[in-house]
Amino acid sequence: MVQTQPDSPDSINILVDCGAAQSDDPELPFAQFPVIPDKIDCLFLTHAHIDHIGRVPKLLDAGFRGEIICTHATKALLLPMFRDAMSFSARTDKDIQRLETLLDELSWGFEFYETFTLKQGITFKLSNAGYILGSCFILFTFPDTNAKDYRMTLIFYTKRASVRGIGRGYCHEPGSQLLLAKIVLPIRINSL
Repeated sequence: MVQTQPDSPDSINILVDCGAAQSDDPELPFAQFPVIPDKIDCLFLTHAHIDHIGRVPKLLDAGFRGEIICTHATKALLLPMFRDAMSFSARTDKDIQRLETLLDELSWGFEFYETFTLKQGITFKLSNAGYILGSCFILFTFPDTNAKDYRMTLIFYTKRASVRGIGRGYCHEPGSQLLLAKIVLPIRINSL
């Protein structure tokens, strides 16, 4: 979880990945997230493996209605992956169809290597992580409202191979501070 202004009504709340726990990995309850699901503005998905997208149906059930942002290829994989995963759940066909419709309405596919703008001057760029079809790492640039010349660049990645790829075609913004964050559990960035 990235919050631009924690505890402020102007905060932009961004969640990167929302996966199902694997094996004995811990699963952080939504009640322990820094913000409740209906206050999350955007959910970015780095790729379509269940350990990165598997809790999205529960996030939708908990009230999330923000934008779901991913690459075009990941968006194309979302419904088949969810349909398969939910076929093993206790959900009814009607409930699965409702979630699929909602997921399709909220999700947007974006091009690699192009910069897009969110609210409050926050920009993002998706770059090919070379892991599975559509996998990406995400470069966020956050303008500092207190100093016009300071910018922070935050790159999320999911696999060690992605770090090697950062130097190839995916650089942070000149003059900005750089922070690499491996996705393990939700994190809170307080200094933005």
